[in-house]
Amino acid sequence: MGGIESEIVKKIELGNSFEDKGDFNKALEVYFSALTDIEDAIVDKYKSEEARWLISCICGVYFLKKEYLEAKKWALEIFKYNIPEYGTSELIDLGVIYFELEDKDNAFECFSKAYARGKGRAFQGYNKKYFDFFKSYKK
Repeated sequence: MGGIESEIVKKIELGNSFEDKGDFNKALEVYFSALTDIEDAIVDKYKSEEARWLISCICGVYFLKKEYLEAKKWALEIFKYNIPEYGTSELIDLGVIYFELEDKDNAFECFSKAYARGKGRAFQGYNKKYFDFFKSYKK
């Protein structure tokens, strides 16, 4: 990992520490500073693992703040980045946001795609209510 990437990782980890303490505004301040660094220094940010991680962190903070429309914006943004073929968390995260916005059809669609890739593993670490919804939802 090069110099700028390691500096970005340090900033993301600092933002994570603020997030863990519940200081969401400070976490966002640090995350957006790191995003500026990425945009200034990384030629193809869409191939950057650090950038994808950062976008996920920003989305997560907005979700924790229950600012679901802003979280949705960032959850959609992450699909511009290189996501591993087997990746499911991005789909589950977007589905969870749709669920909280009461957009059940889109939530189910995201959950279905994630389940096709990872089966029940896709839902590990998430509130059980989302998997229960997925199993019981009828379009």
